[in-house]
Amino acid sequence: MRSRLSVILGCWSLFVPFIALANTPSSIKVDNAQVKQWNQFADSLYLLHEQQLRDKKIRTQSETGGYATHPAFYVETRYYDANTGLLLSRVQRESKHPDVVHLIEVNVYDNDQRLVRDYLAVYLPDHRNAPIQTLINLHGYTKDLHAYRQFDASGARIYEQCQGEEGNKAVLISLDEDEFLSGPGRRTKILGSPIYQRCFAAIPTMADEFLQPLRSTSTPSLIAVTALPLSEQEIQARIEGLSRLLEKEPANTGYLVQRGNLYFVIHDFDLAVVDFSDAIAHDQTLDDAYFGRGMALARNGQLAEGIADLSLYINRHPQSSVAYTKRGVRYLWSGDDKKAEADFRQALRFNPENAEAHDDLGVIHARRGEYTQAISHFSHTLRIEPTYLKARHNLAMVYYISGQDLPALDSVEKVLEATPQARDSLMLKAQILQQIGRTDEAAAIKQEAEFLPEGNWSEHIAIE
Repeated sequence: MRSRLSVILGCWSLFVPFIALANTPSSIKVDNAQVKQWNQFADSLYLLHEQQLRDKKIRTQSETGGYATHPAFYVETRYYDANTGLLLSRVQRESKHPDVVHLIEVNVYDNDQRLVRDYLAVYLPDHRNAPIQTLINLHGYTKDLHAYRQFDASGARIYEQCQGEEGNKAVLISLDEDEFLSGPGRRTKILGSPIYQRCFAAIPTMADEFLQPLRSTSTPSLIAVTALPLSEQEIQARIEGLSRLLEKEPANTGYLVQRGNLYFVIHDFDLAVVDFSDAIAHDQTLDDAYFGRGMALARNGQLAEGIADLSLYINRHPQSSVAYTKRGVRYLWSGDDKKAEADFRQALRFNPENAEAHDDLGVIHARRGEYTQAISHFSHTLRIEPTYLKARHNLAMVYYISGQDLPALDSVEKVLEATPQARDSLMLKAQILQQIGRTDEAAAIKQEAEFLPEGNWSEHIAIE
């Protein structure tokens, strides 16, 4: 794996005077946003490291290392899956301060034991306000070709490589950012070639969904796409671009899955199902296609078929907290609270900080009249994700149902601060105001809310 780490650390003695100078107030302006983002990336990466060690038999190997000016500076521990022999992660901790991480690298594999993502964060021996380097490598495989794109934790694409064989000929593509981004060094010919397209077609050109490593683990690409802040115009442009590529390569499963994901985002579930099904017809090992089709089928009202596809995905990814959550929601829609609860609890077993699973489990408790447990789960959701408005609405509803009018009013007003036209929350606020005697306000809000469209939250507690 290509990494600039060796360049940075191998020349550490050259960096000391520069860093000493650069940390004087008169010589540098600190990018506080990047400092925060890169530190969050490193923190999330360590959590991913810990999560991958759970429920596995681990073999470790340790050795001491350092630099010319900092001998024996760290102890590096490599963590291997004892059953597969795969290197899961390596962590360098400072010898004198074992609780301080100097470097962390984490590998994520698919069911075929292929590396699909790897992450790295490394600090300088001194001046630890943020990592000096962060890397995200996203891998793709097409027949005898292996490619990866490299990003930093700010989302900048900085390197690409593809190697292998094509038609009994060796392939090696190696491009720096000035060669694939705009500018005089852009390698237009290679970027437009069919071999380049085959190498990189299935690898995202943006790392947005991978900037927090813990959230990206075992997360199908559909979830990543739905989280991207794309306008409808941008989505349509991407769909049109993929359609042109598919005219030339109709069996390209990477293009089919990407277009299916985008159709899902704009709620064209029929076309999403068609693309995912076509991809599966070409390659029945495409787990993301089964996941995406399961999601789209269920949103199209075909709950049993959707649950079947999600169940297949879970069989192949038995520790995917996201997949258990999404299947649990489909059970919730079908009225099977028992199976839904089992899935949500399994999701929380693999990721105790799964905000959606906590929220949905809270819905089940609320339906049973178990308000204390419901409040606990909704509150936990909001501790994880303070902007999770559905959980905030559900918390307000449970407070209201259980007779806690003032906390209910406070919670629903926080929802309306963010979404003033949320019909369900306005109706709930009207109910609360009516209950506490503010009848004129209640009537005005209810009248306003009645002309608004219905909300799109499918797992919330109804006003009864």
